[in-house]
Amino acid sequence: MNRKQYLHMRKVQKSKRGFAIALVLIGLLSLSFVIVTSMVSTSTSVKSSGDYINTIGLFNIAEVGLAKARPIVEAAVDFDTLLTTYNGTPIVATTSFNDGTYTVEVRDNDDGDGDLTNDSDNIIILTSSAEGNGGGSMGIEVYLQKIGDPIVFPDDPVDGPTAAMLCGSDETDVRVWGSAQISGIDVEIPDLATCSGSGCSGTPVSPTTGGAALASESTIDATLADPSMLEGYDGGSTTSGLAATNQSLGSGANCSDWETLNNQIASLSCSATGVECFTGNTSTISNSDGNDCSNPKVYIINTTKPLVTIQSNTRICGIVLVASDTSLELSGNCTIVGSVFVMGSKTELTLSTTGTSNIFGQVIVSNVGTDADNELDVDGSAAINFSTEGMQMASMALSNAGAGGDAAIITVAWREIY
Repeated sequence: MNRKQYLHMRKVQKSKRGFAIALVLIGLLSLSFVIVTSMVSTSTSVKSSGDYINTIGLFNIAEVGLAKARPIVEAAVDFDTLLTTYNGTPIVATTSFNDGTYTVEVRDNDDGDGDLTNDSDNIIILTSSAEGNGGGSMGIEVYLQKIGDPIVFPDDPVDGPTAAMLCGSDETDVRVWGSAQISGIDVEIPDLATCSGSGCSGTPVSPTTGGAALASESTIDATLADPSMLEGYDGGSTTSGLAATNQSLGSGANCSDWETLNNQIASLSCSATGVECFTGNTSTISNSDGNDCSNPKVYIINTTKPLVTIQSNTRICGIVLVASDTSLELSGNCTIVGSVFVMGSKTELTLSTTGTSNIFGQVIVSNVGTDADNELDVDGSAAINFSTEGMQMASMALSNAGAGGDAAIITVAWREIY
């Protein structure tokens, strides 16, 4: 082999050796990529698994917080008291549990009243926030609703609803004078926030419905300036005078149920939310004591005075109940939407001759036996109007007062917060 051939073969061998090295390097690079990819995938899987375990742990911690808060909610007198007590303060302070902590807060839902400490729909929100010691956080938000067995109003008398229910085994004396009226025709309630004086009037519902002007357990001695002052609705037609009354109903008047209801309301705690009491030597109630139908209340009169006067231009929505042997007078241009109970043994209900006093709902009066006075005296331009809406406001007042049976707290909605 000459020198020229030798040099050529050596060149070829070097070229092959370089190609082999390049192939080895490419193989090593590919293997490195596979190894790195596998490591990243494994790391991601481990991290995802760790996140899932951490989330489950935080969820369990938040649930423990809710379990701690629930008995506090159930033991509260009412949601208003609960919201006021824990306004800006956790209902359950930050507490350690397992590998984290929980804190529980309570707030009102958006019920349209614009007041964070006033619940108007029996729904509140609990939020339990969990924090992990090693980082991470989550929360659980639950909507709780209070469901109770409210004190209910008795059924209507056997002959239908009535503007004024007269209870007692003796004859009841009723006087309607001037241009006053007692009407059993159902009317819509006025807006107490805007009406004033004689402007607080109700519009008859459509189609016309309703019942009697007066219904009595016994008999009625009615003194009327004009028969049309008693107005009712019976079987598709309007009635007036004695035809607008239902007398001598006996047990069909359900007066024993009305008496039971009267006693239940009278026993409500004066410290309960939605209950306002007038005690001692109180003799007047003014508009500063009143309210409108955005928040119906129960007003309980239990004074030493023989007469309490609701002053002119006072607006009240809910229930007015006289628990003492005190007569009640509505003077001037005052308005009550709801129910009025005057069931003492020596009591009378008077709507005075001055101004225009109106009641939209129903009144319940007991007779006081044979005497020279009228248990129900409506004079001037005053009126008592039956109103289904007014009775609904009375029922709402009982609900706001937390009245009636043991309430149940139920969960109506929940969500996780990340």
